[in-house]
Amino acid sequence: MHSQILTSFDLSSVDFDNVDNVTESAFQMLASANELGLFMTQTSRQSLNARRFVEDATVWISNVRKQIDSYPVGKALALIDVYDLLYRVTYQRPADRSFVNGIILKALEAKIHGDKSVDEYELYRAIRSGIGRKDKAFFGRPLQWLCLTEESWYNEAVKGYDRSRLSDYDILNRAAILLETDLFAFEGNNQTDFKRRLLNSTRHYLDNYTAPDPKTHLALNRYLSTSTDLYTLLNRFPHSSTDN
Repeated sequence: MHSQILTSFDLSSVDFDNVDNVTESAFQMLASANELGLFMTQTSRQSLNARRFVEDATVWISNVRKQIDSYPVGKALALIDVYDLLYRVTYQRPADRSFVNGIILKALEAKIHGDKSVDEYELYRAIRSGIGRKDKAFFGRPLQWLCLTEESWYNEAVKGYDRSRLSDYDILNRAAILLETDLFAFEGNNQTDFKRRLLNSTRHYLDNYTAPDPKTHLALNRYLSTSTDLYTLLNRFPHSSTDN
């Protein structure tokens, strides 16, 4: 019921020095925004609850901007998507691109220099999104890292995943990324056949697999979404290539 969803927050209870606490509060606020209908542009923002939400979210955003450089780089990167989403709900426009890009590029440099706290899949997707927007901030070094990483994951999939070395979290993310990526540079007109083989080699994840932890569950959902869409396409054209 509506009364069970928070529509105003005691921001004094949010420890903005603690990124985990900040991230948890962000998801609570997004749940409230959804309950209030603020993801829909036609929703009025004149209600008392909506005005209170915007006021609290404005304070939250301001505090995060002040503190984010003090957070571990990997956790700051993980926070940036929810920050951008909360910013869009609050201000009805995207977050400042230079600010968001700065967090992503800082994470890239940390990853290149061996920071294992940076999730390579979050980083890959953030850079890929920037390149997709033709954002020049992601040309050069970020694009090079993305291409080399993509090639490494492709070569690994060709050989077959080493399950003694890779976790399910790794395999699910890498397989999902390859399935949703244009692999013409590696496979040419044979990329559909490659993806079919990759699906077959990882199809056990479609059969009553239970993820051992929340982050693997999220990776599983990404894989399921990508693989289901691709299975539908391949079954529609079972005897012909869908490549251009």
